[in-house]
Amino acid sequence: MFESQFNTTGLVAAWKLVYMADLMNEVDRTLGTSQYDLVDVGRQCLANIFYDLQKMVRVVHVVWLKDEQNFISYVQLQNVADVMLEVRIYY
Repeated sequence: MFESQFNTTGLVAAWKLVYMADLMNEVDRTLGTSQYDLVDVGRQCLANIFYDLQKMVRVVHVVWLKDEQNFISYVQLQNVADVMLEVRIYY
């Protein structure tokens, strides 16, 4: 299972700093690393946010997902989230 290794709030703050540096042309865009870092840190932010959300949903699971139709909807939503967070090595 995925275990959050980073403080989500701090990671989002770091992503904002990378984003602002890119907007203000404080990075060398010819290398392409700033865009990679922006996407990679953004992906990690989303992964952490979804991880935190998943922990909250587990609490709801005890009561709400006892209904089979609710469980099917949850599985479908989780599959969509997995596709959205898929790591791609080619940009």
